[in-house]
Amino acid sequence: MKLMNNLSVKTRLRQYEQLGFSGMELIEIEEGLYDGVDVDLYADKRFNYDTMEAIRTGLGKGIHPDQYLDITEEGETIRALILGFTHNIDLRDYAKQGFVGLQLKYILKSIEHQVDVSKVAKVHYPPGVMHQIVDGLIDGIDISKYAEEGYNGLVLRHVLRALKNGYDVTYLLNNKLNAKQCYLISDGLRLGLDVSQYADPNMSFEEMRIIKSRLFNEKLRGDTNEVDK
Repeated sequence: MKLMNNLSVKTRLRQYEQLGFSGMELIEIEEGLYDGVDVDLYADKRFNYDTMEAIRTGLGKGIHPDQYLDITEEGETIRALILGFTHNIDLRDYAKQGFVGLQLKYILKSIEHQVDVSKVAKVHYPPGVMHQIVDGLIDGIDISKYAEEGYNGLVLRHVLRALKNGYDVTYLLNNKLNAKQCYLISDGLRLGLDVSQYADPNMSFEEMRIIKSRLFNEKLRGDTNEVDK
């Protein structure tokens, strides 16, 4: 790997500029020249700067683009494949099936942790869903059935947290709940409240918060009365 001095880099950059490269493309070419990689492997007008950056990063790790460019030219997917190669795990078969970017990274995580990849590797699962399934499997909790029922990543994150603590997840199973609403229900479960009284996506966050606060205060008074007996 031959590193270039500043003068040599500037000379080469002018050549690429004359070929029509500009902006972020030139920055990626410049970085590659300083790194001593073969920039001609990615200085191609069919690549956007993100793809160029991904290829350059791979070259810096000794990974030739011939290993993946027949499968994808998308930057984030290339990064995932490169990450796999650096961990001695070949994700190309998954990429050929249509998995991309973050999906491949969660497949890699499941392989590295030796959990059931078949429960994670579903092309129709968005990355957020795969993330929660992998984390659950690593902790010995299988929430894939909820994913198969169509619940989104936000809901699954709170379901996983509830299951870890032995809570009933019934009132979390609603894709219409937003993040703040899920939090109020999760926190209510943690506090031992009757969340059925406010686990309604049609309620505003403020309405839910008020009911939760009332239930919590009632529980506190009840607990105090028990102590006083």
